[in-house]
Amino acid sequence: MSDMNQNTVMKEYYPCGALMAEKCVKDGKLDGVSKYYKKDGRLWAKQYCVNGREQSIEYCLPQRPPKQLFM
Repeated sequence: MSDMNQNTVMKEYYPCGALMAEKCVKDGKLDGVSKYYKKDGRLWAKQYCVNGREQSIEYCLPQRPPKQLFM
C-alpha cells in the first residue's frame, strides 16, 4: 500500500539546463518548502505553502540598497 500523504519534489529547469525550482507537491498542490534558484545556481527564494496556499516567502539573496539622493 502506498502512502498518498507523501510529498513529491518536482524539479524545473531553465532552457540552459540549470535548476530553476524544486517544488514540494502533495495531491497536485504546493505543500511544504519550495526552493527557487537563479541561473547561476544561487538560492533565490524559499516559499512555504500549505495545501496550495502560500503562507510566506523568504528571499535569500541580499537586496540592493536604495539609491540615496544627494542635494
